[in-house]
Amino acid sequence: MKPIIDLILPCYNPLPDWKETVHTYFDRLQTLLPDVELRLTIANDGSERHVDAEAQQQLRRYIPTAQIAGYEKNRGKGYTLRHAVRQCTAPYIIYTDYDFPFELESIKSVAVALLNHADVVVGNRSSSYYKQLPMKRKIMSKVSRCLNKYLLRIPACDTQGGLKGFNRKGREVFLQTKIEQFLFDTEFVFKACRRKDLTLQVVPIHTREGVIFSNMGAKVLRKELKNFLRILFRCV
Repeated sequence: MKPIIDLILPCYNPLPDWKETVHTYFDRLQTLLPDVELRLTIANDGSERHVDAEAQQQLRRYIPTAQIAGYEKNRGKGYTLRHAVRQCTAPYIIYTDYDFPFELESIKSVAVALLNHADVVVGNRSSSYYKQLPMKRKIMSKVSRCLNKYLLRIPACDTQGGLKGFNRKGREVFLQTKIEQFLFDTEFVFKACRRKDLTLQVVPIHTREGVIFSNMGAKVLRKELKNFLRILFRCV
């Protein structure tokens, strides 16, 4: 019997051709993992466009087993992933973004690590990732690594790479996170690193050619700074 992995792809107001993108990369990933039953969940974070009933029907024509886990009001990436994880039943879960920003071989590496008994797998972005970032986001990412290493003392200091996986033990920790926005990733790794009964593995991951990363606004930055302080002082 094949092991089952639930692949969760969060989205908010995705591009109009998101169904085709998901279909293309999902099929290629399944080809890379022939000994795994891969299941798909789209975590819709209250999108106002492009994820209506017609779009969902089109996705299911491509991938009949796909499920949509969503709600009406936008809440944040952390909230929507927890919402989706609660609906998934597979023993293994991997999440990344709907546009597959990382190479499929990187996702395969996460899957292989899980199947080889890692409880939590964290993707560590290569130096090529930073070459594709806008300057503000590049500075933020490097500052984030330093804060994680020296203040939070997280060995896996690249916590914000959008590719991670976990088994049922890791799922328990993931569902204990509370941050609704982007820093849920850091909160998750912070909590996982402090569980002595968990095996956490870091794997190198590589950005896919042609991916364009957006900048973050000042409002988002202020909110995430508050969330970092909540993690630092263990208020989550």
